[in-house]
Amino acid sequence: MSKSLAAVVLVIALSPICFARRVEVLYLEAYNYASQQALLYTYNVNPQTAATLQVGPVVQVPTTSIDPLTIGSMHVLYLWNGTDLWKYNTNTQGVPQSQGSQHLTFGFPYPVISFVADPDGKFAYAGIGWRNNVYGNYAAVVLFTIDPSTGDLTNTRQVVASYGPNYYIPVTKFLFGGSGRRLYFFEDYSPAPHSCGGEYNFYDVDQKTGALGPGQPLVGWGYCGAYNTGTFSDSLTAVANAPFGRGSGTLVLDGTFIGQTITCTPSMLMFCGDEPWTLSFDPASENIFFGDVDTGLMSAGHIHFQDLQLLPTTFSIPMSDLFFSPDNKLIYGVTLNEINIYAFDPNTGDISASSLLPRTTSDVNVATATLRVK
Repeated sequence: MSKSLAAVVLVIALSPICFARRVEVLYLEAYNYASQQALLYTYNVNPQTAATLQVGPVVQVPTTSIDPLTIGSMHVLYLWNGTDLWKYNTNTQGVPQSQGSQHLTFGFPYPVISFVADPDGKFAYAGIGWRNNVYGNYAAVVLFTIDPSTGDLTNTRQVVASYGPNYYIPVTKFLFGGSGRRLYFFEDYSPAPHSCGGEYNFYDVDQKTGALGPGQPLVGWGYCGAYNTGTFSDSLTAVANAPFGRGSGTLVLDGTFIGQTITCTPSMLMFCGDEPWTLSFDPASENIFFGDVDTGLMSAGHIHFQDLQLLPTTFSIPMSDLFFSPDNKLIYGVTLNEINIYAFDPNTGDISASSLLPRTTSDVNVATATLRVK
């Protein structure tokens, strides 16, 4: 092959990458109590400045539970409640069509508490929960398949996992991490007598069939009378507690796939010894975010397993529920009054810019997407 022909072949091979761009999308669902309507707003967000631009019309939708999914260049939204599910197609800016293109009635004898599509775009799962007053709490997981060309769902009616009976401890949610390798579920210890805290568990997902392996424990915590909490990602777990108040705590990170542990105390980072309210990892598991009861602020430590350290960052924001863009470039912090948007550098754990959207109602739900557009 000549050099000129080889160059042409190389340009053709690289063209889809060179001309691809990313569109950061924020979905905000708000329930308007006056009109009794659920409204879906779509924003495109600049990852450098954190500035938002509302795109497309506000869409009236049947529910405020939402799960976005991207399969290649196709993007869809699944909206669901305890009994039904709707699929909406979107355009290249993430704006959904005014009407759903698929509507399914679950037809289960008990309500759906979680509906999640795996990030790999192959399967989806409906988590069902109920209580029998004689024997206690139960849950089940039903498998759905996803058509890779349309995003349409098929209910296989196949129960691929079950839970219970457990008289005191219910399963309250099912969720995925950054990949479809594991389906996680949360057990809430608080209904049990003389017990506090909770536990994340997981099922391994068969990537060919969608079948689930046996439930396995991942990370748990519980110490009544003290602040304690935990979190996880596909590669890390973390537990924080302060049994004797501010300054008495520790934050322990376990690298489940690398066999290493970081124990953070106040001598490493001050917030590690304080009373935790929330913990979370960013999508790449490069930083851990600590909600501090005493200060009302969230701080972050940059994870450095090479020398088993949490490195300090300048990250400091008001206490928030955190949502991340899938590509880890943006953080959305939801407070009682507003949604703060931060341009984020996962390599350092620092913020470079911010903006905000006011909340117009107390009942809101947030979802994020990163679309690749040619």
